[in-house]
Amino acid sequence: MSFAMISVTPVQAQSIPGEGYAQQPPPNPGDDAPEGTVPAGSRGPCPDIQQPLTPLVLVTQESADSDQQLRWGFTTQEHPTFWFYVPYTPESIRSAKFSLQTRRGETVYEMPLSLTGIPGVISIVLPTTAAALDKGEWYRSFLHVDVYCTPTTPAQKDSTFAWVKRKDIDSKLGELLGAATREEQAILYVQNGFSYEALNMLAGRENQQEWDNLLRLLGLDAISF
Repeated sequence: MSFAMISVTPVQAQSIPGEGYAQQPPPNPGDDAPEGTVPAGSRGPCPDIQQPLTPLVLVTQESADSDQQLRWGFTTQEHPTFWFYVPYTPESIRSAKFSLQTRRGETVYEMPLSLTGIPGVISIVLPTTAAALDKGEWYRSFLHVDVYCTPTTPAQKDSTFAWVKRKDIDSKLGELLGAATREEQAILYVQNGFSYEALNMLAGRENQQEWDNLLRLLGLDAISF
């Protein structure tokens, strides 16, 4: 199976308008959204790693008095691009795997990965040889890695996941996007739950400020790279 992966290494930022990036109320994933989970912790299996293995999607709290978080996003694409932050070096990873499951836990796609350009952000494209996402259905994307924390210790397992649902952009949002600047489009996408589209807009761009602004909108302020 073929797949595409890119590594984004942000560089010194240029100044861009920041007022529109103020934290907005999180969008609603809908009544059919999966249940959230309690985060396992702020770090992975290796104590020296400061940032965890993380899917770049929206993070919303289920309620003010709940510890459960939902990591999710909408996409318009039949074969979307999935984004992750990987904190490990290529030399420390023994193996890596991406998989996609239905809400019922059925695996619809799986592939081994050769990770390069890390630590940093990677993207994984679901190839056209895989089954297209059904509209209106929730899927769960996983990234699994076996990593050596030190050269002399056994490999440790680390993994992360996020939910994705394919849906159309309604006519009202489409009109707003058509009249918006690129920065405004990113805000509109996130405010309406289309985190995958917002991330795709920054693909290949090396602007630290734009990435920081988008991560803040997604609720991923803790991620830095």
